[in-house]
Amino acid sequence: MSVVNSRSPSGRSVLHRWMLPLLILAVFWAWLISNQINAINNDSVQYYIGATNLWTSGNPYAASAIDLGISPTAWRFCYPPMLAYLWLPLSCVDLATASRVWFFVNLLLTVVLAWQLVCILQINARLAATVAVFAALLIYPPQSIGMVLGQSHVLLAVVLIGSYLAVRANYQVAAGLLLALAISLKLFPALVVLAYLAAGHRRAAWTAVVTCICWCVLTFRQHGEYVDQFVLQPFYPYAAAFNVSMMGLTKRLFAPSKYAVPVVDAPLIGLTVFLVSALAIVAILIYVARQRRESALIAATYPAMLLLTPVAGLYHCNLVPAAIAIICRDVNSSNRARVLWQGLFAALLLTGLPPEFGVPRNPEGWRRSWHEWIHEGWGALLMAPQTYGLILLLLLIGLYLCNEKLEN
Repeated sequence: MSVVNSRSPSGRSVLHRWMLPLLILAVFWAWLISNQINAINNDSVQYYIGATNLWTSGNPYAASAIDLGISPTAWRFCYPPMLAYLWLPLSCVDLATASRVWFFVNLLLTVVLAWQLVCILQINARLAATVAVFAALLIYPPQSIGMVLGQSHVLLAVVLIGSYLAVRANYQVAAGLLLALAISLKLFPALVVLAYLAAGHRRAAWTAVVTCICWCVLTFRQHGEYVDQFVLQPFYPYAAAFNVSMMGLTKRLFAPSKYAVPVVDAPLIGLTVFLVSALAIVAILIYVARQRRESALIAATYPAMLLLTPVAGLYHCNLVPAAIAIICRDVNSSNRARVLWQGLFAALLLTGLPPEFGVPRNPEGWRRSWHEWIHEGWGALLMAPQTYGLILLLLLIGLYLCNEKLEN
């Protein structure tokens, strides 16, 4: 069942008719996004610090922004070394220029991401459909917020979906190499390795594993610094509203932090809730894997890995449209399919909500009361609504396969 009926002449003509207006809208929206960029206050400054450290000392984690004279804030590079290597050419220019160049790169990668989604959906009017999806992605909050922040979420999504498209075309080695790059950028895509193994793509999975091992051996000291300074230390703001993982939800509810007043100060209860939810997520993945439906398994893996990792920024919810596109190729026309479509649309809306529902940090009037309420006790359940979108998406995939099995 196709999302857009572009196989018919009328469907193609509609896409072509709207192509120019949508392109103008996309360019205008990209311009608005670019005007919100502040190099000092976004995440790209951390990549710049890592690249500058790598160029000057060979250690991406050697010095902070203050030590390097980049910023009065004690920013540090807190990501795996690969991002510092990718940003190395940008260390030759000033931070403001590097941030602008990175935004332009993200804009180009968004075009690639749109084209990938069109390829997944197998829409015939490729150019017009790509423009339409590109415009839609730019107004999708996880995508646009991440671009303002200078995050690497678009690159990660392009690499991950590129790996899926490669494995679907039976380019196993290419799929494995792309997956290895994704794991080198952020650790949580490692769950896709297990999905590939379960789907029978062993060559792709082992290519990714061997490549990652070789990369870690080559950069052993740098990875050691990363693990020692950040992974093994209480560095990451787990309870912050941007964290859409189950760890973030349980930290906000059961552990004191500067981000929220917990329901009860009981970290052990929080850990128990996290472990139980993690087991439930793994159980759903195992069930999906046993149905021998490769597309459903890959689609389920994307929200699952964001829920299971300790820290997952809301901007990584830009993988949700890809998961929906993948599962849509598996859906047949039926009344149950219509219910699934409605559920998928609800999941997309939930993941598209801004963190804390867009309330500013220092609100006034009624928004101040709302801000205080969602940062205290059970109100903290609403700090990151994207979490529920990810849960709903995962449940929908599992329930769809369950209903289909019962019908057969």
